[in-house]
Amino acid sequence: MYRTLGDAPRSLRAFQTALEIGEGSARWPLLGRIHEQMNYLFAYQELYPEAMRSIDAGLRIYQEHGDARGIAVAWKNKARIFDRYQRLDSMAYYYRLAYKTACASQDTFMANHLLNEYISAYMDHGMVEEGAALIHLLPEEIREKNPIGQYSLGMTYLRWEKPDSARLCFQNALRQIHEDYFILRRDLYRLLSELAERQGDMRQALRYARESSALKDSIAERMRTEALQKIHSLYNYQHIEEENSRLAVKAAQTEKWVYRSVCVILVLMILLFWLWRRSRERRREAEALRRLKERQERDAWERLDAKREGSRNWRRFCGRSGRSGMPCGNDWSN
Repeated sequence: MYRTLGDAPRSLRAFQTALEIGEGSARWPLLGRIHEQMNYLFAYQELYPEAMRSIDAGLRIYQEHGDARGIAVAWKNKARIFDRYQRLDSMAYYYRLAYKTACASQDTFMANHLLNEYISAYMDHGMVEEGAALIHLLPEEIREKNPIGQYSLGMTYLRWEKPDSARLCFQNALRQIHEDYFILRRDLYRLLSELAERQGDMRQALRYARESSALKDSIAERMRTEALQKIHSLYNYQHIEEENSRLAVKAAQTEKWVYRSVCVILVLMILLFWLWRRSRERRREAEALRRLKERQERDAWERLDAKREGSRNWRRFCGRSGRSGMPCGNDWSN
């Protein structure tokens, strides 16, 4: 979804997360496709070393499981990267490797697609002879009904000084080409304008030149739009990352505050529990002391009562003794 919206940074992040989740998974075709998508996104942002690493990672997966089509696509993607680097020998080597891999697996559709792109790459770099040497390998339906095949064939006729045949091929390519192929349409109109000028048809040459110029402006506008889109998506990504970092810091601070609050509450609870235990022990000690005092006072009163009772008994005894003439107390001398 992010890739479709043109948000390459967040798209790459999502793909990277998918790879981390799927590491060691049995769904290796999906992992290979993820590496392919990351390669396209890196190449779109002109991050070619990162794109090459993604290609190699996907290639290892396909080679490990013997997926010939995946291997061919990986070789093709390598050829595209070397095309961007202007290393044409390496580009040609990997296109040939991809084509041979597809042919060996009898994948005719992939083989023809790769050969068509291989020839087109030669033509784009002005290597018409090299491309012309491969055109005969394309099936007739590819040469006749595919705009890139028609373009390549027209370039070959142009090199062989067959302008009429070249013009027919270029016109067929224009009829077959999709409107979104701005660069190829621009080049076709430019070539048709040059051919019309060589034949003296200046009116037609001017018409084709205007079409080519309009497409040139459209391409420039599209490139500016894509550049702004890249900047915008990168800005949004950085803004979102900064916001995520800010929220992460805030969350970390909140988490620290919660931990500290929990620790303070635990300490207070322990302190309150200790104070409650201490207060309870003091109350018990005070109660024990009160009971001890009460017991001591009760014992003292009991001793005092016993003493008083003994004194009364003694006085009664002395009274009886005095009446009978017996000595009482210490008065034994009488």
